[in-house]
Amino acid sequence: MIIEGTWKGEYVYDEYCKVPFQQVTIPFTVSIRQSGVMGMSGGFEGIWQDESAKSNITIAANIYGLVTDQELFFVKLYPKTFGYDELGNFFVGDEPHPEIFYKGLLWKDDILHGTWKIGRTFRKVNGRLYEISDGSGLWWIKKT
Repeated sequence: MIIEGTWKGEYVYDEYCKVPFQQVTIPFTVSIRQSGVMGMSGGFEGIWQDESAKSNITIAANIYGLVTDQELFFVKLYPKTFGYDELGNFFVGDEPHPEIFYKGLLWKDDILHGTWKIGRTFRKVNGRLYEISDGSGLWWIKKT
């Protein structure tokens, strides 16, 4: 599968997640280029940009992964931590955000879809400890 290029898509949180936009689709764009992963073919990397109007996320994330004939696996890494406090206020901290893991399948020649998940963890932001809740959901992209 050739994954290189620009893709547009959406992701959604599962309904049990503790975030203000449960079941709201978040649009994003990802630009992908093929690269080697420890000498294996099928490696790729890219830049992921969420639509900030719906997500509040203004910083881009890096993605790194591997694609096979019909499947792909990748990790999304934001350079800063973000989330919502107990009052629903969005916060951003200087530490890297926890890794978000994606897996997916080729659905049609130019459409991929799958699931994502993040584990529960904690980050200190401006001297205060925050919980980053575990979460999961669905995602899909179409080549532009």
